[in-house]
Amino acid sequence: MNSHPDYIEYMVKQKVDTSLIMKRVLLVAAIAVVSITAALILFAFIGPAPLFACVAIGAALIYFFWKYFDVSFEYTINGEIFDMDRILSGRIRKKVISVKITDMKLVAPYRGIFADEFARLAPAKKFVCCSSLASPDLYFAVFVDRAHDDRQSAVFFDCTPRTIQLMRRSNPRAVKTGDEVAVNY
Repeated sequence: MNSHPDYIEYMVKQKVDTSLIMKRVLLVAAIAVVSITAALILFAFIGPAPLFACVAIGAALIYFFWKYFDVSFEYTINGEIFDMDRILSGRIRKKVISVKITDMKLVAPYRGIFADEFARLAPAKKFVCCSSLASPDLYFAVFVDRAHDDRQSAVFFDCTPRTIQLMRRSNPRAVKTGDEVAVNY
């Protein structure tokens, strides 16, 4: 970790909820059904050799797709740049967004009047990069996404007091911490 005063990094793991469990079950069931069906069809025409190949291919597909269910998010603030990365299975890192904090129109907790303000702003693109949308530390940031045709976008993230402090230093008018009066942004 960097000890620079304008640097922070924070990682959260996406919580396993009922919908994620159902997706995992459906993935395994779908691959199993397809593998068994292919094995039986090939067994009828060729013999027992394809059985092992179909099972091996099915296991490989489960292994390949399973990484999409083990997701973590890491954000860093370095000076005035907010970077968000998605990490699959603890190995594969992919940049989600990189935005200047000064380009953010609103950074606020996703509750109370700010949830209503978020609905009013209606960003075209939403990046959900948090442990859960029910997290008590859930914040959102609305910004103009220069990478996607200058559309208004939003990112949901789990926030710490230190993150708010650094963001407020860079863009004090846009960063809100409680149920302050929402105004037009």
